[in-house]
Amino acid sequence: MKLKRSTWTVLLIILAVGVVLNILLTEKEWTEQDIIKWSTKNEKPAIIDFWADWCPYCGDFHEALDDREFAAGIDEYAKLFKINGEKNLPLMQKLKASGFPNFPVVIARNGKLEPIGHMSGFGDKKRFLDKLKVHASSKVTIKEREERYAKNPTLEDAEFLADVYQSRHNDDKAIFYQQEMIRLGHKDAPKLRFWVFLDQAWAIYTFYSPTKYAEVVDRVENHWLKVGDKRQKSAVISMLSYLSVKYDRKEDIEHYVPLYLADQKTKAKEATDPKKKKRWEKSVKYAQVTYIVHIEKAPQRAWEFYQKEILQSGWEDDWRKLNSVAFGFIYRNWKVMPQHLLDYGREVSIKSVELVRKKGNPRTIAMVLDSLARLEYILGNVERAIELMEEAVELQPHDKRHAWTLENFKSGKEI
Repeated sequence: MKLKRSTWTVLLIILAVGVVLNILLTEKEWTEQDIIKWSTKNEKPAIIDFWADWCPYCGDFHEALDDREFAAGIDEYAKLFKINGEKNLPLMQKLKASGFPNFPVVIARNGKLEPIGHMSGFGDKKRFLDKLKVHASSKVTIKEREERYAKNPTLEDAEFLADVYQSRHNDDKAIFYQQEMIRLGHKDAPKLRFWVFLDQAWAIYTFYSPTKYAEVVDRVENHWLKVGDKRQKSAVISMLSYLSVKYDRKEDIEHYVPLYLADQKTKAKEATDPKKKKRWEKSVKYAQVTYIVHIEKAPQRAWEFYQKEILQSGWEDDWRKLNSVAFGFIYRNWKVMPQHLLDYGREVSIKSVELVRKKGNPRTIAMVLDSLARLEYILGNVERAIELMEEAVELQPHDKRHAWTLENFKSGKEI
């Protein structure tokens, strides 16, 4: 039986209205109870968009929702709920979401939300939909999948769980399941071995270990810089630029910091997407700061460049930019900073703490307390550093970085 043209028109209008309505509904600020109520009545899972107003990739995702085909693609697999993560931190912690944008995929069971999948970041619409299709089609919770894997390891479950824990920024579990993927014969095992190595190597940026630093440099220079592809070589150059500064290795600094700056300039020059080009150009400026500090040995000039090219105007009343000065510029380069800049970094960090306390977000308060504690520690104010880090641990008891740093403060170790 053929449908009349008028009938087809009505059906198309209904479909279009449904898609637009779904887009408009995502603009509402939902609550946990809203999602539970909806999920209880629907078989389709929900995907929560945890966003923050300062997060550029969150903005990219929200702009992408203007593409009705993309919005409809999401709605095919899951119902989208947008939630400001900074205003709903307890729910983020409950769902083990860390960083922005973050996308737990959940169902309702016994009056509460249960994660069945987890995604993070946004860059490509097709890749996002492909991953969502996999995560939203899961018939078991993440906890049940782990229990199943413990009894019967499969490559499919190892790959799924590695992706989940990367999205949750749980490095230990992500690396474990990546290694399981290699053991179980993943087709891209050589590439996977590289990313496992890189994750493990970056861990020593937070968890100080001179012995492991030497092992990382040896592995990079005698293997990855020889056999790695363009992307892998770029990744290890970036890593060693940061690590050599952290560990104050003069020869490595002189080698990798210029390489890193040149690499960032190449990426900025080759980028064709305007947004990506802008981000690479900003990355070049950060690399230039490191170059001026450590190669040209001019920290004061680097500070002037940092203010003009990165901070720009109005930064004195922005806690995030104040913290970027305290941690990203002063603390990161503290071993070559003159005393007046170290003292200034402490003043800036104190102001950042004062401003962020007014917002009442435990995660961000703990982050800036960590920065101030580190500056107090290197300035010799150990008791004050311990007090600040104890507060950070109390605010974020599951963040092992704060606990590890506190332990080192108490034992007088280098951080």
